[in-house]
Amino acid sequence: MATQNPDSAFETTEPVMAVSVKIPRYNPRLPESWFRSAESQFRLAKITTESTKYHHVVRCLEVEELDRFSSIIEACDDEVDSSSGQPYTNFKNHVLKASKKSYIELFEDCIAYRMGDTQPTETLNFLKKLWPDGAASAESSLAFRALFIRKLPESIGPNIAISL
Repeated sequence: MATQNPDSAFETTEPVMAVSVKIPRYNPRLPESWFRSAESQFRLAKITTESTKYHHVVRCLEVEELDRFSSIIEACDDEVDSSSGQPYTNFKNHVLKASKKSYIELFEDCIAYRMGDTQPTETLNFLKKLWPDGAASAESSLAFRALFIRKLPESIGPNIAISL
């Protein structure tokens, strides 16, 4: 009497590769940085398949984001199921577009920024990143310079104003 291997039902001819990536939880305030971190992990783990990248990033979403992005997730799931398209790239583009702040929102973020204990150079670099027209235009903008000087402590603001 022949005995059947109980594991034979789980045998597959396709190679299975376990890949470990450490992508942080999605941060809705910094989607570009989050995707950059994910893509770095993909490079380290040698992940190149769109569907694998897609599933790794979706796994890192909280319930609120899953709900917010449900329509694109459904569309990307269809792409994965049909083995067509670029689910990761499409998902990333959609999230970045949906998360992009308006010109006014970026400007309001600059105005609302509080320097706290940060160094003036850190404040300058952070405000440049937030500046609605981009970091390059911030350097030549009188409005940016005035805003930056207002963020500085009174003891150093006038001294820096002279050098700008």
